[in-house]
This record gives sequence, C-alpha cells and structure tokens, in this order.
Amino acid sequence: MQYDPKLKKAMQEIKTILDNYDIAGAVVLHSPGHGEHLIKINPSYSCAFFDHAPGAEGIRVRARLADYNGDAKKLHQAQEDTVNMFDIMSHLVGKHALYTIDIMKMLEKHFKIDRTGGGETSHETQNN
Repeated sequence: MQYDPKLKKAMQEIKTILDNYDIAGAVVLHSPGHGEHLIKINPSYSCAFFDHAPGAEGIRVRARLADYNGDAKKLHQAQEDTVNMFDIMSHLVGKHALYTIDIMKMLEKHFKIDRTGGGETSHETQNN
C-alpha cells in the first residue's frame, strides 16, 4: 500500500476542523514510512485559492471589486487578511522546516539514513 489509511482518515478530520472553524492551516502528518501534508489557504476571509486549470496549476491570489459587490473596504480587508495569512504561515512553517532540517543534519552524523521510503498519493486516494 502506498499510503497509511489512518493518516488519510486523520487528515480528513483535520480538513473538517479547518472548514468548521473557517481557518487556514498547514499540516504534516507522519507514521512509519508514510506522510501526509496539507496547506489550506481558502477560508472565507482569503482571496487565495488553488487553480487546477491546465497550464495554470498552482496557488493564485486574486481579488476583484466585483467579487465583493463593489465594496472597496471588503476587497481591501480580504487582501490584507490574505497577506497576513501567508505572512504568519510562512514564518511559522519556515521555522519548523529549519528546525527539522537542523535535526536531520545532526542525525546524518550518527545514522546512515535511507531516504527511499514513503511517497505521495493524492488527497483523493480513498481509505481502504
């Protein structure tokens, strides 16, 4: 099996929590040999989203006055909240990335590390 069903189930619960609280988040889950990750950037206060259009795949940040019924204050607030979301998330995720990179450097001095384990599956892969 290319994935751990308990990680898929846990990630689905986390997605539900993020949706229920209307918040953004970045999550990494691990079990031996497997990992799952998620970045949610599209709570209602954000103007960021994942674009899945062929040739345009990636994160997009777009806000138009028409999206906010011509309300320039609401448009500006969505832009500010989106910038704030990425600012805080990049700072916190970056800190964790640097910590884990430093830990791996230390571990490499003491262990021969096999980096062939695990892999990625889509978030749509079902729990079996």
